[in-house]
Amino acid sequence: MIKGCQEAHQHPPLSDSTRRSTHVDLILVDVVDYQLVRRTSKDRFLALSYVRGSREALTTTMKNISSLEHPGALSQHGHEIPRLVQDAMEFVRRIGERYMWVDSLCIEHDNLSQKNDRISQMDIIYQQAVATIIALSAPDATA
Repeated sequence: MIKGCQEAHQHPPLSDSTRRSTHVDLILVDVVDYQLVRRTSKDRFLALSYVRGSREALTTTMKNISSLEHPGALSQHGHEIPRLVQDAMEFVRRIGERYMWVDSLCIEHDNLSQKNDRISQMDIIYQQAVATIIALSAPDATA
């Protein structure tokens, strides 16, 4: 859907030159194969902005990342992925996109070097996303 809209416009999207000038290595959620994949920010992806809350939820770590990089891996953890994140994944899939960036799954939280890099690159990540899904009315990810 979004890609079709972008292609139908007479002018290039305003952010394309800026969006593609700096590339960041990313872990993304593949919402078609329900797994984590390693890509760069030059790939098309949507980002999710939300309040995580205090509930325990699946987060990516150095220990579990390899097990999450296989087709269907995230569906095996469905009960650990907050409803809001699952809904965003479904939305991204339904509009014909494949990749989504969400901090809980796309940062290795026990890898302090990577975590600090990604936190310092948040502006680039959100800027380079095709679009950002913003959960304004949800008090946390369980809503």
